[in-house]
Amino acid sequence: IVITQKNVDNTSNTVVTQKIETYNIDLATKKEVGLSDVAMELLGKEYKTLIKEKTIEYLVEKDIMKEEEYIYALTGLENYYIKEGKFHIVYNESELVDKKYSVIDIEI
Repeated sequence: IVITQKNVDNTSNTVVTQKIETYNIDLATKKEVGLSDVAMELLGKEYKTLIKEKTIEYLVEKDIMKEEEYIYALTGLENYYIKEGKFHIVYNESELVDKKYSVIDIEI
């Protein structure tokens, strides 16, 4: 389940704040499933490395950050979801919208 909340300034018709929350539920057990469990099953044992590489690739490609500046380590608390069989990880999900970058949704 992906819930997106946006506050829009009516005068300028721009998004002022945006928040994304995700809930990943195992339908058999009806319990929420953690990032590490899903990522390991979909991406394999090296999921942390793969997520880091794809995140760096995205940030460099979008000119958000230089590769040598990247120091973030996956915490397991990040919002994520699966859409059409693809794993997505979401950053800046509850921040004031940065006019240049906004919410970052990376398909792994």
